[in-house]
Amino acid sequence: CHNYMPKNIEVVIRPHPAYRGMLLPACQELCKINKNWRICEDNHIYDALAGARIVVSMFSTAVNQALAMGIPAVTLARGVYSGTG
Repeated sequence: CHNYMPKNIEVVIRPHPAYRGMLLPACQELCKINKNWRICEDNHIYDALAGARIVVSMFSTAVNQALAMGIPAVTLARGVYSGTG
């Protein structure tokens, strides 16, 4: 995402709660490099998605919640979503 997303849009990173402690340092580094990026502090997924215009995920049930809320979603990993509309 760092290499391909437009530099002038806000990006909110939400590490998976189970891996937050492990991923937080890397996310903080990304936020230092990208001034429009920030780390999501919302614990509840629906609160985290409330202001989203699109969700980009590696592989997460957050995609299901986003789609249920009418938010377009993109997944980067093949799996349960592969080949779907």
